[in-house]
Amino acid sequence: MNWENDEVTHKYDSSSYVVIEVPEAGMLEQVVTELGIDPKLIENLKLCGTLTDADFDYIHATMEKTIRSINLRDVKFENVYVNNEWIDGGGWKNHFSDDYLPNNAFRYMDNLRSVVLPMNIKEIGDSSFRDLRLSSPIILPEGVLKIHAYAFWDCDAEIVMPHTLEYVGGAAFHSERLRGELI
Repeated sequence: MNWENDEVTHKYDSSSYVVIEVPEAGMLEQVVTELGIDPKLIENLKLCGTLTDADFDYIHATMEKTIRSINLRDVKFENVYVNNEWIDGGGWKNHFSDDYLPNNAFRYMDNLRSVVLPMNIKEIGDSSFRDLRLSSPIILPEGVLKIHAYAFWDCDAEIVMPHTLEYVGGAAFHSERLRGELI
C-alpha cells in the first residue's frame, strides 16, 4: 500500500489517497485484507492492476458510504458481465467484456465526488454513474464507443464526451442536473 498526492483529481487540496495494486481480477478484497486496511476508512482510492465485477461489488459493500474519490486510470478490466440473452432452443447466454465499465459501477455512492476512468475502456455500462453528485468533471476517454442505458441517469456532473462515441442507450442522460455542451 502506498500513499500518493494527487493534485489533479482533488482540486489541488493536496489530499492523499490509498494506492492498491490488484494483481488479478476479483482479488481486491483479498489484497485489502492482506494489507490490513479498514475499507470503511478509505476516502480516496487509486487502484492499479486488473478488476472485474466482483471488485466493484466489494467496493459497494465496504466503501460505498465513505469513498470520495476513485482513480482507475491504471486499471484494466477483465471478464466484466455485460448482459445476457435468450438462446433459441434453451437457456440464457451471458456476455462478458474486457473493456466495459461495469453496470452500476458507481451508482448510489453518495459521497463520491471524483472519478478518473481507465484510458482503455470502450463502453460505459448501464447505470454506471446513476444518481451521483460529482464536483469534478467525468472525462470519458477517447476510444469510448458506447454509453449504455441509464448510464448518467440523474447524475449531477459535467461530462466531457469523446469524439469516438457511436452509440448512446435509452435514457442515458435523463437528468435535470446535467451540465455541459453538445457540439
